[in-house]
Amino acid sequence: MKLKFFSGLFLTVMLISLVIAPTTYALTIGERLTAPESGWKRYDDRADGIKYLGSGWTNGIKDNRFYDKTNIYSHQKDASIQFDFTGTDIRIIATRYLNHSKNIGITIDGVTESYSAYKNVSMSEGQILVYEKRGLPNTKHTVTIQAVDSGVISLDAIDMNETGELIDYKAEDLTAQAGDKAVKLNWTPVADAAQYVIKYGTAKGNYTESTTVTSSVYGNYTVTGLNNGTTYYFAVSAIVNGLEYSNSNEAVATPKEMPKEPEKPEPTGNRALVEITLINGTVKEYDLSMKEVEAFLKWFDTKDAGQGPSKFAINKGTNNKGPFSSRVDYVIFDRILTFEINEYVAQPDDKPLT
Repeated sequence: MKLKFFSGLFLTVMLISLVIAPTTYALTIGERLTAPESGWKRYDDRADGIKYLGSGWTNGIKDNRFYDKTNIYSHQKDASIQFDFTGTDIRIIATRYLNHSKNIGITIDGVTESYSAYKNVSMSEGQILVYEKRGLPNTKHTVTIQAVDSGVISLDAIDMNETGELIDYKAEDLTAQAGDKAVKLNWTPVADAAQYVIKYGTAKGNYTESTTVTSSVYGNYTVTGLNNGTTYYFAVSAIVNGLEYSNSNEAVATPKEMPKEPEKPEPTGNRALVEITLINGTVKEYDLSMKEVEAFLKWFDTKDAGQGPSKFAINKGTNNKGPFSSRVDYVIFDRILTFEINEYVAQPDDKPLT
């Protein structure tokens, strides 16, 4: 009786344990994962920022076996996949089939591991977890995937921790400003870009011309040699680590002949009285040569454009110097209210006013 009682009690405890014990489930490599787990996010194989290098890349048939009904694969030995991301955890979701590679190398920040996408089945399987890496430093990582042996490599999706991001080095906020036979482009510079490809054409989305410039243009470049009256469509892409990334938004502009600035009248004299009114009401008058007047005007225009020194030296001449070797007034730009220039022709006996 005691043995039966003990056995019954043991079975009862085991049944209770099975009912109330929390269920834990650890996803393993080779299982099908049709959606990212809690705490993860997913990028489809067509996401901007994923680069398919080498040859033979093919878009698979649209099929519910694959995430978002798509996958990309290649059977060429030179084919590889490359992308950058920020985060700590990453999963590679791919297809699995009897012609897929048994030894696919995956390199993260220079450290190479491997996984297999081979399975002897009559029909390819999609959305398979083929590789997982967790506990990476929470910083930017570079990933390269390439088959070591013969066989197909594919990509169905990429999962990463929900705070991670797939990096797309995309130029943004492109604008175009029309000029005379030219268009000035501006965009937000891309971090780590070594070069930019400027693309343009006369039809929307059809860029028949391109030029490559260095990152020293800092998101500012003028395309010249265009035809006035013709509408041009522009896009810019960044080159990072030798790879060209997706195009920016498209910008449109039509070059046109710009109105010419009226020609400045030729000087009618060889000297001028320059009358400068300061913001405090003081009026200064100087008798200057036209060379000195031109230097004053050049200084004023340059400073008005935000460049050059804040003061201008005016030599008051040789008269009435007293004990001084020279007399120089310094005019401060932000103290000038107005100025007036009155030209005249100096006669041989005329002396400059002081």
